[in-house]
Amino acid sequence: MIAFLASNTSTTPVNSLEVLFSLIISLLFMAGWFIFVAVYVAVIIGIIVVTIIGMWRIFEKAGEPGWKALIPYYNYYVLCDIAMTQPTSIIMFVVPIASVVLAFIPVLGALATPLLVTACTAITYYSLAKAFGRDQVMCILAIFFYPVIMMIIAFSKDIEYTGDRVTIF
Repeated sequence: MIAFLASNTSTTPVNSLEVLFSLIISLLFMAGWFIFVAVYVAVIIGIIVVTIIGMWRIFEKAGEPGWKALIPYYNYYVLCDIAMTQPTSIIMFVVPIASVVLAFIPVLGALATPLLVTACTAITYYSLAKAFGRDQVMCILAIFFYPVIMMIIAFSKDIEYTGDRVTIF
């Protein structure tokens, strides 16, 4: 064994400057990734905080307690209940949650889950803008730019909850 190790040793000298340079490059690469991930996480946390603040204000405008915006899943149920009539709101709440089970079916789940969740979310956001008396353009914009439209609805003094709930089912 020792003879094998002795025969495989390299006769070329190791340049310490090359080793130092590769170490510095590796550390810079790792630091760059750390900064990228830190900024990404900070942006995601900022979006979550802004969404909770906007949802809190929307709940208060609709006559619901604002603390309901802090509870996951329940806040989406309350949002559906504000925007839609009773059978529709329950279906729009249950379908995205049930589609998580559907995601485990190999081909069907991969196709159906994103479509179901996207469709239910789009209908909910459209209905929410409609419940606050917004016109057709604002309702369609709410589907694509939900955080911005939600903040406009939440903090605008002249937008009031009209209670025009959407009925689909």
